[in-house]
This record gives sequence, structure tokens and C-alpha cells, in this order.
Amino acid sequence: NLRIKSSRRTLQFYRLNAPHIVKSPYKILLDGTFLAASIRNKVPLHDRFSKTLQHAEFTFYVTRSTLVELGNLAEEAEKVNKSGVRGKRT
Repeated sequence: NLRIKSSRRTLQFYRLNAPHIVKSPYKILLDGTFLAASIRNKVPLHDRFSKTLQHAEFTFYVTRSTLVELGNLAEEAEKVNKSGVRGKRT
């Protein structure tokens, strides 16, 4: 996959040129929009990041505001489902 190859090259660059900044275990900060899209598209995040980071250790982090955002998105989706209103795809 071209995207994984590109990310591996980028990681290799930073490992060589800034080993004190970018190193394992990686700390990955996830935002609400990314998580919502990942859930909607059923993306296996752990597997995907594991491949991309060449099976190095990593930890996902989510801020409190992101959790609030996801809660609000879930409430909105529930209201739409209860009302029976269907979105129109274009």
C-alpha cells in the first residue's frame, strides 16, 4: 500500500534525524471527527496503526472534549433514528 510505504519513510526520516522527538512508544492523539469516521467505516484502528508503525508500541489518547463531542454525535444520531428521518445521499 502506497500510504503505508509513505508513512514508513516518514517514520524512518524522523528516527534518523530526530530520535529524541519521535520514538517508540508512540502516543497517538485521536480527535472526534477521525473516530466518528473510523467507526462509521468500520476501520480496525489498532491493526491499521500497528501496520503503519511497523508493530512498534503505541497508545491511543482521547481528550475529554473529544469524548463530549462523540457523546453529542451519538445523541444526534439517536434522535435521527428515532424520528425516522433519513438523510439524502447526493
